[in-house]
Amino acid sequence: MFLNSVLSELRGQELAVSTDPDTAVVLERLMPSLGDWGRRVIGDAFGDSWDVLIRHRFGSHVAQTWFTLAADTLDREVRPVLIVNQDCF
Repeated sequence: MFLNSVLSELRGQELAVSTDPDTAVVLERLMPSLGDWGRRVIGDAFGDSWDVLIRHRFGSHVAQTWFTLAADTLDREVRPVLIVNQDCF
């Protein structure tokens, strides 16, 4: 619930938060707690601003954190999920 509130408050200000020296650190530390859905929300919010983010002194650290976490998300999503019926064992 708390993280959803944070994402709601952040909506529309992701680039400004990511490029501010104080709040960029907070966003970096928050991202591992967001889970896959929250990371998608943040990634989508950057939209066409990725080039600005990557070139920015503080924003580049936020982008690096996001890319690292997004790689884990993608790795999980591309693997087939095998559902085993445990009643058979």
